[in-house]
Amino acid sequence: MRGVIKPLFYSSAIFIAVCLLVVFAIKPLSLINFIGPVTGIITAVTLVWGSIALAGVIISSLLLLMIVNKYAYFDLNLAIVLFIFLAALLQAFWAKQLTYKLIGKQRWIASRSSLFSFMLKIGPVVGIVAASCAVIVAILDNGTFDTSLTYAFFRAWSTSVLVSAFTIPSLLFIVGEQKLSVSKRTFVFVSSTLGCVAIGLLFQISQQQELHKRLDIYERSLHELNDVLVKEISDIKSDIKAMSAYFNSSVEVDFYEFNSYSNEVYRDNSSISSIQWAPVVTAQEQQRFEQYAKSQLGIEYTIVTKVRNQPLEPQNKTLFVPVLYLFPEKGSETYYGFDLHEYTAITPTLMKSLEKQDAVASAPFSMNQNNEMNPLIIIAHPVSNAKGANVFGYITLASGELAIGFLSAVIELERLVNTLKTKISANNITMTIVDVTAGENYLIYGDKLTTDNRLKQTEVVDFFGRQWKFHIAESTTWLSQDKSWQTWVMLLGAVFGGFIFQLLILMMAAYSIELSDKVAEKTRELIKANELSEKENQSKAHFLQMLTLELSTPIKLAERLSRGSSRNLGNSQLQQFNEVTEQLKHILTSVSDLSTIESRTQKLDSQVFDFSYFLNQIESTYQQREIHAHNQIKFLFDCELPNFVVADKNRLEKLLLSLQDNILKLFNGSDVQMSVKTHYHKDFASLFFTCSALSAKESMPILSWLKKDIANFSTSMALASELTYLLQGNIKLTLVPTGDVVMTISLPIGIKSQQDTLNKTDEIETLTFNNKRKVLLIEESLSTNFETTPLLLGLDYQVEIIDDFTEVGYAISELHFDIIIIDNITSKPYVKAIEESLGQLGKGDKTTVIGIYRGIEYRQLEPSFKQLMGDCLLYPISAENLQMVLMKANVS
Repeated sequence: MRGVIKPLFYSSAIFIAVCLLVVFAIKPLSLINFIGPVTGIITAVTLVWGSIALAGVIISSLLLLMIVNKYAYFDLNLAIVLFIFLAALLQAFWAKQLTYKLIGKQRWIASRSSLFSFMLKIGPVVGIVAASCAVIVAILDNGTFDTSLTYAFFRAWSTSVLVSAFTIPSLLFIVGEQKLSVSKRTFVFVSSTLGCVAIGLLFQISQQQELHKRLDIYERSLHELNDVLVKEISDIKSDIKAMSAYFNSSVEVDFYEFNSYSNEVYRDNSSISSIQWAPVVTAQEQQRFEQYAKSQLGIEYTIVTKVRNQPLEPQNKTLFVPVLYLFPEKGSETYYGFDLHEYTAITPTLMKSLEKQDAVASAPFSMNQNNEMNPLIIIAHPVSNAKGANVFGYITLASGELAIGFLSAVIELERLVNTLKTKISANNITMTIVDVTAGENYLIYGDKLTTDNRLKQTEVVDFFGRQWKFHIAESTTWLSQDKSWQTWVMLLGAVFGGFIFQLLILMMAAYSIELSDKVAEKTRELIKANELSEKENQSKAHFLQMLTLELSTPIKLAERLSRGSSRNLGNSQLQQFNEVTEQLKHILTSVSDLSTIESRTQKLDSQVFDFSYFLNQIESTYQQREIHAHNQIKFLFDCELPNFVVADKNRLEKLLLSLQDNILKLFNGSDVQMSVKTHYHKDFASLFFTCSALSAKESMPILSWLKKDIANFSTSMALASELTYLLQGNIKLTLVPTGDVVMTISLPIGIKSQQDTLNKTDEIETLTFNNKRKVLLIEESLSTNFETTPLLLGLDYQVEIIDDFTEVGYAISELHFDIIIIDNITSKPYVKAIEESLGQLGKGDKTTVIGIYRGIEYRQLEPSFKQLMGDCLLYPISAENLQMVLMKANVS
């Protein structure tokens, strides 16, 4: 139970701590900020504690979601949260699949290569899952592809790499079996912690710097917007005031004077669409006014009003405020005759401006239903010059204010906002305008703002008597905003620097373990070498004792014979003297061969030979040497023995002949059966000579040598042991269940294909005059031609094979071969190396060059390269063709 609770508690605590650290350290708060740390920490606890830790992570996640939904100020998209969690599980299980062989028994830090592979797998490789998840979440969270997906990718990847690289090794040094001492693990843990803190502080400083820069740009845009808005209101007010003053000071303002003065006042970059003059006209003066307007404007003019077709009665007190003059005229002709007093959205504005004797803005309105998306605002200012000519009526209030007309500025709301935006340098804000004059929120511009992950602010502005509330926010999220090169350098520099720092710290630990393992290995080798040296000294001591014993018998016999009279020597005594001589010669030959083998001056001379014939010769030799022996060796050949083998024939023969006397002495009192069998492998075969007694007796000497070194039995047995070792074989005594002791000699040998090469080798008549001539066989590294080599070996040539074009020059110029065979060489590096090397040979050089090619490859060769070959064979080659070409080369 304790083994389950501890992983649950630790994994939950670590997961909650990382999430809280992200909340308080990384601003602005966004789901994308969680992806890298969350996937990294889930991968860490899964690798260290396995699937049990996932239960703790799930419990912690549910707890955090409940807290966020209850107390947090932002809404979580549960579908996106679930997607992030599934991506973290995918990354965790992928990392576990990649590293499960390295986690157990601390194999991940057993060597520097293992550590480097492990760190790459848990960091940069599996971090691609978190990065891909961040790209998808960025698209879903922002609802658009117009975002900085590259930054989202690398941000999630880098944080996942750093969390995994620092957390996983630290936890692995705490949990499970350890190879490092406590002090070294403490050093690595503290160094990793300090490095992690340093990288975190760098990220925090970079993040704060970017946020301050972002806030500065946003606040500068707000100040610019406020300044532009204040200036625009001031300019509009000054324009209206100037026009009003002009009308109040003039007796009469005709159309020409209005245009001239308006042209002086009007600004092209202003948000004012047009400046208008609308006099007050009574119903009685309507006809005279329309005639006056026609004379001034030169066009048909009619007051646009719903009651203009009604009969005029003297008591009719209806008033009109039609537009008489406007500037600029282009695009505003529809305003001629427009009765401002007729529209309920404008009438209160006229009365309020008259009451305040100041410019007052109307509520937004539209002149027609087709233009409701671009509302208008009229800013009206009264003109009270009652002494002017051509006065067609006036409006008076109870308080005594009088107006003969109104000067108004028509403003298109969209044009006003665009004017404001164009004068903001950063162009990074969007806004909505809400009219709150009447106490209700009435949206007059823009749509509902998206404020998630954006800076936002609300300002209330007095716009000519109306209260406008400006809702201003960033046009894009911080993630979608362009990042400076400093941000990219900090991000990539921190992840690569942190990863390399952690890797170097862990490399020190891995090197320490490697060094300890090397020391232990070298210590074992020294101990083993010491034991082997002692064993060899003992073997030499036994050998000297054995040599003394073997020499003492023939020497004593020779002394006894020498003391006798040479005249009285009979046939039996001569026979004994000959036997003594043979024994001494045999001992001296064995000692000489042992000296030669131990000097390691001679190498193995492997060749293809007829194995069946070889065994028959050995059997005949054994029979000839056993004529006077008390027991005999009987051969038993397996039916699956190969016909031809590749081995050192001379040493194999010497081994078997050295074993004969020893086998007869070890199995003294019983005939011996030597069975010869072969066990075939993929590329070679194992040859077994098994010796067993046909009628075992307890007095046989072999029983006493079961637990001794059989090499100490005699000088010839020592020679046989050395030959077996040289042939990479083994001599072993084994006690079988019947109680008998069996001697087994095992040797590896090369074999050849029965259907292909061996059939060809049967046809070869060995050249008696070649005297082991040296042949250089040049073939490409990926060659699949296996016909030439065994045929050359069967012809008793000394063959050297080269499959690396860099060695061709040295082999041709320095090793001095008699014959050079080019085996289907077509690639340019080999051809170039051969041409250069053969070109450097002197004119007196008699090296013969022979080519062996397939037809199509030979036709593709350059003529200059073909001229280098003295002769050429085409595949498939036969033994007779090869022998004939070689004979020509030898004769030449």
